[in-house]
Amino acid sequence: MGIPKLSRDLSRYGETVILGSPVKDDPRHSIDRVVIDGPALVYYISSRILACRNCNTQPLDAQPSNEEVGTNVIQFLRELQIRGVTIDRIYFDGGLPLAKRATRFKRLEQENARLQTYRNVHDNLHKALAVNKKHAIHPLELFDASKIVQPVYRKIPSPPFAVAAVIEDLTRLWTDQDLSKLQQQTLTIPATDGTRARKHAQRPFNPIIVEVVAGEADVSCTTYAKKAGVAILSNDSDILVYDLGDEGSLLQLSSFRSHEGLKEVSCTRFQPRRIARQMQLDLLSKLAFQRHVDANASFAEVLRRARTYSDKAMSSRYQDFMKEYQTSTAMGGDPLKSETLDPRVFELYLQYFEPIFAGVSECHIYLPVLLENPRRTSSWSYGSDIRRLAYSLLNHSAPDSSPYDHIAEYQRRGNQISPVKLTFLSAEQTKAALSEQLGAIRAGTDAFHFPNKDSNLSWLLLGFLIVCKGLKVQNKPPISRIWIEDFVFNHHVSRRLDWDDVHAYANAQAVMYSLKILKQTLTIAKASLPEGLLNSTPPLEETLLPLPPLSRLIVSRHELLPSSESSRDVLRAIGRMYDLLDEKICDT
Repeated sequence: MGIPKLSRDLSRYGETVILGSPVKDDPRHSIDRVVIDGPALVYYISSRILACRNCNTQPLDAQPSNEEVGTNVIQFLRELQIRGVTIDRIYFDGGLPLAKRATRFKRLEQENARLQTYRNVHDNLHKALAVNKKHAIHPLELFDASKIVQPVYRKIPSPPFAVAAVIEDLTRLWTDQDLSKLQQQTLTIPATDGTRARKHAQRPFNPIIVEVVAGEADVSCTTYAKKAGVAILSNDSDILVYDLGDEGSLLQLSSFRSHEGLKEVSCTRFQPRRIARQMQLDLLSKLAFQRHVDANASFAEVLRRARTYSDKAMSSRYQDFMKEYQTSTAMGGDPLKSETLDPRVFELYLQYFEPIFAGVSECHIYLPVLLENPRRTSSWSYGSDIRRLAYSLLNHSAPDSSPYDHIAEYQRRGNQISPVKLTFLSAEQTKAALSEQLGAIRAGTDAFHFPNKDSNLSWLLLGFLIVCKGLKVQNKPPISRIWIEDFVFNHHVSRRLDWDDVHAYANAQAVMYSLKILKQTLTIAKASLPEGLLNSTPPLEETLLPLPPLSRLIVSRHELLPSSESSRDVLRAIGRMYDLLDEKICDT
């Protein structure tokens, strides 16, 4: 969660550096090699997109879409490469250690509070304005963190699937062919001069290693930075508490500035060992500890305490504090090819195969806070049978007898975050559930077939179908056919948008993400499933194979209807959905 006021304390010790290859006769230091904190980059890019929003945009539409974030992350990385910056690694969290479960819970509570506040402030929604979420913003704005986010958008909940979607896009699109195609379609960048345009065209697409790590991204970043002597791109001031060696440093994303168009990009660098020497400290972590102990003391007082307190006097509390910043506490081996896995799925995997979880009585997963109506039942109540099957498959694939009999899903319930316990299925129940889900999913995808194989509409309608079935089980009226037609074609219903529309779409998103969890769990569990279950998985795995990446699966409401789809095909597919469900009940 960071150390309050530490960034402010250290701001005077930062130095301005230039991003890119060294320039002859320029005395300023240049940075041409970095390792990147993946989640920090995703949130930074999201904030830059928000900063570019028109203040008249419908508040709910201001939240960046998965495709929009991914496109701009790729553009940001390409711009770094164009400038001559080598990107050694991008690390993403793949599972927080046990000690961070309270931190994870607190973050969910904060996101939930943002949603509650947003709902209260924007009680009445007006008709939404069209928002173009198809094109990258100008790189000038990606590299200028001085542009502020409009107050109306500052409390908007974070995009719930953006990090997982970016991981998929980086591993899926980072090839010469795919990036060239993407550049032509969405990364058309107005050059400030002919020279830059030529450099852009001639610079090769260099490979980037993307890793979802067994632990926290900042631990992997700091370990690599110390070993290789490179800078870390992040906004997390906690990185400065780690030992980065003589050459390791932090480049703050929030300090990025562009000059003379994009001729030059600068940022602020912090080198812990150099700063410690300037402060007359042997370790900068001692200042961080004193600030952690007292957030209200003046900087002068915090520095005095850090200089004068002996190691013995502060040893017990200081050592406890420093345990969080020891790179040796990172989790062990990663026998799984994890770079394309959703971090939540990878974290589930680690709770079975990582030794530090031995003896833990309960398996946890933390489901993100969706953009939904918090005054209604959580959207995660839909798709729970799909997720339960996914969790049970992983439970049966455990190398030894599983220590768990249930999983705790942390999700929004009412106005708070609470665990929902799902008991694992037995082997026989799991086998039956595989057959049941295969029939339900295959019936839907066969009925909703579209000529455009990249379309997410088949999966969207399958999501709505499963939601409608869930409503029927609860003796509630399913979503009407007229509503779905209106929402898909017009992005709102009855010429306006309300929170019930937003909530219904969030219901479908929860189902589609549950299908993504099931698809990935099938892939990793089959390596060690008992033969009786293993033989039952291939048909369902094959049925889920066409499931699109998250950036195309879960889109903004303005992106629901691809231009390549004919209205007749869409209406026919919606009709087939209600044929499957029972049109007499649903068309109300």
